[in-house]
Amino acid sequence: MTTKFTFGKLHHFIVEELPPYFRAAGKKSWSQQFFEMNRIYRRYRWVPYHYLKHSLYLKSFDGDLLSYLPAKMMERFIEESNPKSHVELALNKRLFSQEMSKVGLPVVRDLFVVVGDDKIYSGEGQLLSYVEFQGEVAQSTKNFFFKPTFGSLGKGAFNMSPEEIHKRGNDEFVRRLFQDFPEKLERSYLVQHAIEQHQTLASLASQSVNTVRIDTFWDGKRIVTNSAVLRVGNGISPTDNWAAGGLIVKIDFATGKLVGLGKRKAKFGKQNFERHPVSGVTFAELQLPYWAEVKTLAERAALELLPLRCIGWDVAITVDGPVLIEANDNYDIFLSQEAYGGYRDTPLGKATLRHAGH
Repeated sequence: MTTKFTFGKLHHFIVEELPPYFRAAGKKSWSQQFFEMNRIYRRYRWVPYHYLKHSLYLKSFDGDLLSYLPAKMMERFIEESNPKSHVELALNKRLFSQEMSKVGLPVVRDLFVVVGDDKIYSGEGQLLSYVEFQGEVAQSTKNFFFKPTFGSLGKGAFNMSPEEIHKRGNDEFVRRLFQDFPEKLERSYLVQHAIEQHQTLASLASQSVNTVRIDTFWDGKRIVTNSAVLRVGNGISPTDNWAAGGLIVKIDFATGKLVGLGKRKAKFGKQNFERHPVSGVTFAELQLPYWAEVKTLAERAALELLPLRCIGWDVAITVDGPVLIEANDNYDIFLSQEAYGGYRDTPLGKATLRHAGH
């Protein structure tokens, strides 16, 4: 992770964040906006770009401006809190799955690993010919989910049925696979059975597996939680990622109920929804199943991944209970604050402020 300023990031901010700002109705006066941004800067000594990202400029915002922390300040603390010697446990999805399985935590099993241009391995590490691979695939009645071993933000992930794999034909399958997704530099894919999510989650958006993001922190004595957010697909994409047009909804951590509106990233219009735009299901008060088990799973997994202190967990909820999807050591703080609210009074926020000398 890097917290360094780049012109690419500036361009990204201008292109994605400014148009929704200029289109927004009900903004505070220019003088009040200037006063508030200056107040945030004087308090935290970071450029208050999050004033725009979290729509704090709207008259309808009646919360505490200073409760929202600059994401880069938190990212710097997170980066320094997660030893570089151990981040591969989160970056390498294959290694993460193996480590969690060793301690008996539920994860999605890797059926195959596709490496380079010509190698396919079984989940147990046995090298397979394409004929052997296709033979095993043909026995399945379930769809398959492909995801990059070192991917992020849902890029390069896709579903494929056994019939579609069969249609691809011969031993050029692997080469064609990577031709379809040339943006991936790491030429390694994990192949898993598509998750059968609980019907409550499927009712929101059945095309994607809609996952819980739980943000945990080791405070030196125990695992504590900062936020819980549901990521919901847009009804078209096979992934639920906010960066790919999905929605985010706050979860009441005590009860597992959804709270308030579904929110879409600025890049996709920065819209808020009472109901899912495709399924029509109302977000507020929807009760997530197995919520106590979800919380317990995240806390147990966080202990197993020490000395990594700050982790954003992706958890799927199946008909049989929660399963771990992956751990993120450089997770999206903007996502968490946008959905859950300001982080100042969370354990992570307090530790960040102490670290920064506030």
